Amino acid sequence: MAEPVSMMKRAYHIDRGATDNMYAVDAEAAVANHPDEWAWVPFSTSARDNYRSKVQADHKKAVEEANAAGLPPPPPPAIQPDFTPTQAETRAMDDDARARERAAEIIRAAEEKERKQREEDEKVAAARALLKTPPPQPDPEARRPGRPSNAELAARAAQEKAADDKKSAEERAALQKSAADKAAAKK
Repeated sequence: MAEPVSMMKRAYHIDRGATDNMYAVDAEAAVANHPDEWAWVPFSTSARDNYRSKVQADHKKAVEEANAAGLPPPPPPAIQPDFTPTQAETRAMDDDARARERAAEIIRAAEEKERKQREEDEKVAAARALLKTPPPQPDPEARRPGRPSNAELAARAAQEKAADDKKSAEERAALQKSAADKAAAKK
């Protein structure tokens, strides 16, 4: 059985970390259109630090430009705190990953068992269907080596009957002639 296709997909933001609540199409678009901020794998700590430095430098430059133009400064960037998990959180995540792997193995084994059972059921159904049909019967009209066909046997029988009829007719004619000869001799 195939895995169900999820509409949700996990993507990693350089600042916010993993996001599991994105639709797959949105995650695909984020990774494709903003590869510096989104990826399919977590960003390294140095990449996150570089990103945060760049965001802060860009904000400082935007504040200077706003001050020079006499405009109010832009709001500060919403940089998320570093999401380094504690040992307990890491242990819990590892335990969860192992439990999920075991669950996936159980599901794979059950699906394999179901597949084998379906195959066995199909074999049994085919065997039952075979037993419901009559066995093959020899064709009486089929020609077999060393044995004439029924048509040939019928033709032979007709020839033999014709020969017997001819012989009977000749014998009758001979008897009649012999009887006629005896009658003529008595006269």
